[in-house]
Amino acid sequence: MPSFFPRRSFHRNRDAILAGEIATSGQFILVAAALTAMLVFHKQKMVDWKLALIIDPPTDVMAFVGGYFSGLVSGVTLKNVA
Repeated sequence: MPSFFPRRSFHRNRDAILAGEIATSGQFILVAAALTAMLVFHKQKMVDWKLALIIDPPTDVMAFVGGYFSGLVSGVTLKNVA
């Protein structure tokens, strides 16, 4: 490991918790940015709400399905594909 990384000996469980907190923080930032952009574009009447209501439900369902089945794919398989 390069010398500019601090050496820490965390327990594996602690690392997993920290990674989960970081992922949650990242998702919160993305949601906040998306909501802010939606408000800005809505004020300028640039959002086609009929189209959004048609596109959104299938997108939500397939995102859930993809998230569910992603647990069935091993990390080794993903590394070999990329």
